[in-house]
Amino acid sequence: MLRNLSPRERDALLELGKKGSGGDFDQIALSKLFVLGLVEVNSKSRRLVLTKTGRDVYDELAGKAD
Repeated sequence: MLRNLSPRERDALLELGKKGSGGDFDQIALSKLFVLGLVEVNSKSRRLVLTKTGRDVYDELAGKAD
């Protein structure tokens, strides 16, 4: 999955995982994250969140970033 992400998409995923949905995200990168099933809009809170797969990819990226 990581090979499918551009640097901008990786940055957006890391920012979302660290800061939550209040960040300033690249709209094109977010679009691809939606297509890949890594992010979704929570139906109750209406906030952008990582999916289970998105959290797994985030954990892998965050581990590499350390």
